[in-house]
Amino acid sequence: MSDIRLYVNNQIYTGWQTVSVTRAIDQAASSFSIGLTSNFDSSVGVLPVAPGSACQLELDGEIVVTGFVDSISGNFSASSHTYSVTGRSKIGDLIDSAAIIEGGEFRDQKVDAIARSICLPFGIKVAVADGVDIGEPLKVHRVDDGGAHEVIERACRRRGLLLFSSTSGGLVIGDITNNQISTDLVVGGNVKSGSGKFSINNRFSLYRVKGQLNDSDESLPLEQQVQVLGVARDPTVKRYRPTVIDAEDGDTNLTKRAQFEASTRFGRSIKMTYSVQGWKHSDGLWEPNQLVRVKDTYFGVDGVFLISHVNYRYGPSGTETDISVIPREAFKAQDLPKNNTGVEQTWRDIFSDSSTTEVST
Repeated sequence: MSDIRLYVNNQIYTGWQTVSVTRAIDQAASSFSIGLTSNFDSSVGVLPVAPGSACQLELDGEIVVTGFVDSISGNFSASSHTYSVTGRSKIGDLIDSAAIIEGGEFRDQKVDAIARSICLPFGIKVAVADGVDIGEPLKVHRVDDGGAHEVIERACRRRGLLLFSSTSGGLVIGDITNNQISTDLVVGGNVKSGSGKFSINNRFSLYRVKGQLNDSDESLPLEQQVQVLGVARDPTVKRYRPTVIDAEDGDTNLTKRAQFEASTRFGRSIKMTYSVQGWKHSDGLWEPNQLVRVKDTYFGVDGVFLISHVNYRYGPSGTETDISVIPREAFKAQDLPKNNTGVEQTWRDIFSDSSTTEVST
């Protein structure tokens, strides 16, 4: 039996019968839901865990979420009672709360400094992943009454960076990994079931990003201020589909911004999810932001993909993990290849000519 432990107020709660834990690259806060059902005992009341309590969830000896309990629920009948607990990592507070910054903007500050200023009153630590270049300071970054996490994420996006929730509850500014795990995902091997979605709805053949330089004379009419333009193309979109995007304040490298928009939309239009037995591969837990080779004869795929989401589950079928993978281009500013990485010609035709295809195995 798997060891599932919830730590709350120096107490350890075990014996859970159902577990679901989600961690993802583009889901700021990791989340969990755990539950149990047992025979009715009138002497047993609701778990002594209050919503808002600090907590830590551990699976088979490894911490996966550090944060707070969002809610507890329970019900009982003449023969049984049921409890469930849900929670998120500490980053949940950043998602739910506003960013209160005097003056409503940051000037000439780097992304990590902006993040630390916003996270300080929440008691959340900010770290920059090893080897990550956070880029030059942002000339102006406005808060605009946005949510705390949204303001930080928008600053990171301007520098092509990502935000992660660490298992210890902190916020990590990072980039896509180059680490490929040694275990492959193989249809007909360790993959129990799978599904895929391939869409062109949010992709365009031409991306034009426009903006104004903040060091121009802002007293002049907008149309007389210095304007800048960045252009990128997606050669795999064969039809004429242009889009125009307004840049954030003070952005000057709009070509990179346009490339980022094109490549991320391409990458996120391709998503495959595979279910495997267990929570671990040969090197440890299945985790987001790892590279994995996928061998899938059903979708005609044999290539290296990025793990974007993982969902650890426990229930009647034992321990299982759902692993979602996407192309590495999904989070990098780069010129797109003329052919889609890791996907055979069959799918190239679909990406170029249809709207949305969804298939489950």
